[in-house]
Order: sequence, then C-alpha cells, then structure tokens
Amino acid sequence: MAISVAITLHPSEAEAEFLAVEDTMGQVLDLVELLKSVEDHRQGHWRIEWRLASAGTNSPPLTVRTVAFPRRQGECITELADQTVLQTESYISSLLQGSYPEGLSRNASIPLKRMCERSRNGIARTDISIRSGRVVSLCLPGTRTAIATIRGRHGRLGPDEVDTHTEFGSIEGLVCGVTRWGDQRALRVIERLSKQEVTCVLEKSLSKHLGEDLRWYEAWKGRQFTLQGIMGPTEVSIASILNLPRKGNYIF
Repeated sequence: MAISVAITLHPSEAEAEFLAVEDTMGQVLDLVELLKSVEDHRQGHWRIEWRLASAGTNSPPLTVRTVAFPRRQGECITELADQTVLQTESYISSLLQGSYPEGLSRNASIPLKRMCERSRNGIARTDISIRSGRVVSLCLPGTRTAIATIRGRHGRLGPDEVDTHTEFGSIEGLVCGVTRWGDQRALRVIERLSKQEVTCVLEKSLSKHLGEDLRWYEAWKGRQFTLQGIMGPTEVSIASILNLPRKGNYIF
C-alpha cells in the first residue's frame, strides 16, 4: 500500500480569496523537507522520493497530496515511509504542546519552524493528513508554542534570522517575578503551554492603573493570569490583564 501525506492550506481572513504563492509553495516544500530530514536522521541517507499525486482547490483551501516512492526502482520502502510519517506526526504534536521530542534533529526543526511561522501571516491553518482520519493542524496558538519550544532548544536557527513579527493576542501564565524593560515595569511570566519565561512589559496606562507600589506582586506571585497585548519576538507589551483580582488595600 502506497504511503501518502496530504497538506491542506486555509488562508487567513485577510487573504480569504487567494493564498499567496510564496507561502503556499513554501509550506508544501517545507513539509517535504521535514519528511526527508526525519528519514535522513533515522537512516543516514534517503531511500524515499516524495512525488506529487494530486493538487486541487476547493475555493479557497488548497490540498496537495504526495506519495512515497522508492529512489531505487524495485526497493520496498513501505515500512520506512510509514515509520517516517508517523514519527513526523509525533514530532509536530509534541511541539504544539510545548514539549521538544527526543529524536527531533536540528535540521528537521528548521522547516517545521518555518511552517509554524507562516501560520502567523497569510495562512490561518495548515492541516497535515498522515492517514485516513488522522490530521494534525498547525494554527495559533499552538504554532507560537512550537516556535518558542524550538527556540528554547536551539535558539535562533541561523545568523540571519531576525524575527520582527508582532501580533495582538493573549497568553496564559504564572507570574514568577518583576523586572524592568528599559524604563518600563514588566512581569516575568512562565507561559502555561511552552513553560518558557516571557517578559511582559506593562503598558503605561496599565502600569498607572496598578499604581507605583509593587506590593500587589506578592499577592500575584504563583497565580495564573491571562494577559492581552502585542506579542513580539522577545517581549509582550501588555495592555490588559484578564481575571484580575480586585484591589482593596492590596488584598486580592
């Protein structure tokens, strides 16, 4: 039985009518590179060639299906291809949950990180169908968790990688400390999913609302909050804090 993998791309609301060509082709090629990197790490060489089986649009999602063929004619690669796609699915699922899987090589994490990054731009969701009925989806907020997890293990994956992307969103986490970001007050927060520490800068209006006295921090320490604001590559600019306890003589 031929082993195949299908990838379906859903555009963001801003790109509802058409997918960007660069994003579309990049997502498909990075999936193939990911599969090849997983196989290479297991075997030390490539025995599988991924060939295009079909491609079609259903206005506007695009689905591309690729099938595993042997590079050497007559060689049986069914078991290897099956193991490769299942391992790939396991790696993706672990990263989306904030856990860096054992066995995922640095080379394999590079195309996977790029795929996650595109979900923050023109592609709202990428569905990867490994087998009939088995689908793993790349979309926010899971992809943000995956990126943070990869960076937590490998740092930035290249000297020319400069992430300037920002987006409005929210994170859930435990307050673990206070600090300063330049001349602004900030919270040190452990994000719930990735377990990574994030610096959350308090916007001036929120900082003024909380007051200059930092005794409120002692009451917050170890508690989980939802923080909303602008998500940047190195810090979060917090405009509001949900489920915020009411302040009364600093007793929360």
